[in-house]
Amino acid sequence: MRVGLLRLLVTVTLFAAGAVAETPTSLDAVKGEGNPEKRARLATDYARASVKRVAEFYQKGEREEGAALLRDIQEAVDLTQESLVAAGKSAHKNPKHYKRAEIQTRALLGELDDLDRKLGYDERDELQAVRARVEQVNQELLMSIMTKTKTK
Repeated sequence: MRVGLLRLLVTVTLFAAGAVAETPTSLDAVKGEGNPEKRARLATDYARASVKRVAEFYQKGEREEGAALLRDIQEAVDLTQESLVAAGKSAHKNPKHYKRAEIQTRALLGELDDLDRKLGYDERDELQAVRARVEQVNQELLMSIMTKTKTK
């Protein structure tokens, strides 16, 4: 019984460590990925990981760095969508990567809403623009999964 529990604990720990280690630290690292589906996943992981850093920049009074990171988040979300299109797979027939991106962008929207509550009124303009773009991409991903495209 103890051996089984220990194995489970070790497996969960290793899995968690592997998941954390794979989150990219820069947008350039994401762009360097050759596989478009993996690039899409890394881009959403990067965007979600960056939200906490944005809050830290704004709390320190480093508005320019925070705004630059918000632009990186938007670029990462755009890169996600572009990468999925570049993969050349139908979202309706092969929804796995599209659905993952849709779920991640929806979670990102929640995190951006939380960030919105933490920022001052005069700091929210850039965030609102990024949030609007993320919401648009999220809706486009969802529609691409749900809509059956006609073949010629």
